[in-house]
Amino acid sequence: VSSSPTGSFSYVGNISDPFHTVDPGNPNIEEGYQFADATLFQDPASSRAFVYWRTRVNSHHTGFRAMELTDDCTNVRRESDHQLFQTANREAPAVFHARGQYYLWASGTAGWSPTTTHLY
Repeated sequence: VSSSPTGSFSYVGNISDPFHTVDPGNPNIEEGYQFADATLFQDPASSRAFVYWRTRVNSHHTGFRAMELTDDCTNVRRESDHQLFQTANREAPAVFHARGQYYLWASGTAGWSPTTTHLY
């Protein structure tokens, strides 16, 4: 935690996988989701914070997803899990708010090769 966006940051705790609450006992992965290419967004209207990411491992919870963070931003709200896209072939998300609308930029997935940018 820090009082400045440029740090210095103090260690808060060992929250290495906040998504462990999503699907405990899933036989495909030890504690639930595989998550990759996550980003965070704080809604300027509500001050609520969200995490966006893609997952491919669990066939019941695949795709590009979003969840709200807890008030202290150290975990996710399980009930807020939402699949934005069925495809998991989106990464490097950027979410922003402009002119009363919410936007999501994401790229396709092709390893190190260039891909199309998608704006939603």
